[in-house]
Amino acid sequence: MKKLWTVLVKKSVTEVEKNAFLNWLTKQKDSNYQRTKEYVIPESLRKHFFNNVLCDSDCMDGFKDLTPETFKSFEKYFEIINEKEKNIEVGRNFNKTLSFENVLGIDALWSIYLGATYEKVLNPAKVLLVNTYLKLQSSKVEYRLQIW
Repeated sequence: MKKLWTVLVKKSVTEVEKNAFLNWLTKQKDSNYQRTKEYVIPESLRKHFFNNVLCDSDCMDGFKDLTPETFKSFEKYFEIINEKEKNIEVGRNFNKTLSFENVLGIDALWSIYLGATYEKVLNPAKVLLVNTYLKLQSSKVEYRLQIW
């Protein structure tokens, strides 16, 4: 996966080539037989791809100057992986954090937010951070204070 990422994202010849690959990665395939969500990357490799590519500072060029398309890929797999691990519940308008302590990729998300130069990356990164921290399943004040 790292080789594909390097060739088609980091060293892409054109933005069109890069964006086509990123859109392909996040495209949801229809499954006629199951009510599960299917993606190009098989379920057995998704967590590895997320941790070792999308959350890797070297693969993501230190999380600086990410394009909106690259962030969309990160965001999509952030949701896919954390929903699978039962850390978040993905909703139509916002996500609900079920197990904040176990959310994967939160450090990378902070790095993306702090290194963002494009407003189209900064704003959705901020929204994802705020929702992850504030849309908690538990409404106990002590739990919220513990996180902050």
